[in-house]
Amino acid sequence: LHSDVFSSAGGLSLPVFNQNNSLLRMVEESPAPRLPIKIYFDHGDTGQDAGYEGSAMRFYEALLKKGLTKASVHYLKFRHADHSDVDWARRVDEPLRFIAGSGCSQRVSGESNFNSGSDGLDLPHSLHSVVKL
Repeated sequence: LHSDVFSSAGGLSLPVFNQNNSLLRMVEESPAPRLPIKIYFDHGDTGQDAGYEGSAMRFYEALLKKGLTKASVHYLKFRHADHSDVDWARRVDEPLRFIAGSGCSQRVSGESNFNSGSDGLDLPHSLHSVVKL
């Protein structure tokens, strides 16, 4: 996992299954990280992202088996979100907050309304909600 080079990594709508599960295999075949490392990844449940959950869960479990803690791996599933730059823009603060160490946003800590309408996208408050695993 190259914790000697990277202290954190993040992926929005991370397609763990791409290239014959190469990312999952890399985690399974790598030695446990020697230094602390934070990993964030997420996906939606709509469109292209709808098929990501199974491989994402295997990836999450593989990271935990490598010795990472639940506090150092942040895996989120966003309801009504797809594999698109619009949906990524709505949630890019999540990996940035996690990696910077400033904690979760209100929507992860319990508030179900994802979009406050302040992002200029004019979407209803109930469009997105998040499930933290």
